Amino acid sequence: MNDELTSAIISNREKLEKRIGDIGRITEINELMLLVVQKNLAAIKKDLEQIGKGGGTAKIIDHSLQLLENTTKSPEVLALKKIIREQIIVLYMGSSETFLSDTIKSVGNIKPEYFRFKTENENITFNQSMLKSNFTLGDALLEHIENKNYSFQDLKSTLNVFTNYLDIQLDVEDIKDSLIFMAATRHIIVHNSSVVDKKFLKQIRETSWAELYSEGDNIDVDQAMLDGMLIAVQQFADLVVAAMIERDEE
Repeated sequence: MNDELTSAIISNREKLEKRIGDIGRITEINELMLLVVQKNLAAIKKDLEQIGKGGGTAKIIDHSLQLLENTTKSPEVLALKKIIREQIIVLYMGSSETFLSDTIKSVGNIKPEYFRFKTENENITFNQSMLKSNFTLGDALLEHIENKNYSFQDLKSTLNVFTNYLDIQLDVEDIKDSLIFMAATRHIIVHNSSVVDKKFLKQIRETSWAELYSEGDNIDVDQAMLDGMLIAVQQFADLVVAAMIERDEE
């Protein structure tokens, strides 16, 4: 067992948790700001009433509180919240990709002998510009994998990286549908203005989401969807950590 590698993998997981936690709190910003203003206005109103000077000022405060409440329900604010929720999915995916990349680099830097190659003569290739950026062996191995057209944006490709290069089989059956749906949703948010297209439908065709969407639909990202995707990201990362530690103990 290599304690250095285990520590690095666990550290990568902790960084991911902090990153996605910070991302998730983005949706709370507007609500928190509104709550602060509401509490302050309510406190001012209470103080004025206690000293017998509420009168017209109290009515103005009540009116302001109502305006604040109505503002949060305006089409413009709702549209902004929709955009924020969509971008959270993009950020969740990006965070998961960073975690996976960091995991590959950690193995490359600490235990490169764990890597398996299809043939003894497979050369490791990387862009020569990396020589100018204090790159490590882990960086080179990661770029080599990416040069072989593997991508952490695709679940099947990700699983193949672990199978083909680390001899690790990840059992994602319980969260497979959520991971596929998240990747497909991220793609249309970034590339098709959140409108369902043929590629999206093809990606989710064997998932539990398949019957819910038709071409031309607009993806409606609600909090429940975000919560489900967050859980999927966390569970997938936990599977990777457990598999890497088990591999390290062999």
